[in-house]
Amino acid sequence: MTSEDPQSEATVLSAARNGDGDAFERLIRAHGAMLRTIAARMTNDEADAEDVLQESLSKAWVKLASFNERSTLSTWLARIVMNTALDHRSQRVHRERAQQDAYTASRRKEPQSDALEQAEAAEQRELVRRAVDRLNPNHRAVIVLHGLQGRSYAEVAQVLQCPIGTVMSRVHYAKLALRKEMESLIRSKP
Repeated sequence: MTSEDPQSEATVLSAARNGDGDAFERLIRAHGAMLRTIAARMTNDEADAEDVLQESLSKAWVKLASFNERSTLSTWLARIVMNTALDHRSQRVHRERAQQDAYTASRRKEPQSDALEQAEAAEQRELVRRAVDRLNPNHRAVIVLHGLQGRSYAEVAQVLQCPIGTVMSRVHYAKLALRKEMESLIRSKP
């Protein structure tokens, strides 16, 4: 695993599969930075990233016995974090829509704000979003894994459980979508 730790990942993995919590912790320490980065890039929120990471590690511990080694441990763990982040993001979008609907309904009951207040609120909402946040989940996933993590098409295909050709297509269209979103944000800046 590291030069300081003479045990191989296979040995530590075997111990972890047999319920050795310390061995599992060693595995997570070895892959933790990569997993944390995926969670952070997928959520763009420190608290959400921590939630995603903790939930992912819990899932990994529970599912460790079913790890079939058709992929590397790193890829398997990355897939768990990616799927958890996508689920988390979907839940967050639903919560935000519900909050926005409630806010909109409450605003209808209040006197209308002046145009300046409405413009400031719209500008603030737009500044919170970044170009990557505006991508659909499939595009966001390939940008994070391939573009930001530097994973190969084959690794991305394993993580997302889809053909390499699909990954290549998604990367192409994700780059186009990202460019479009970035241009849109730049044009909208005063």
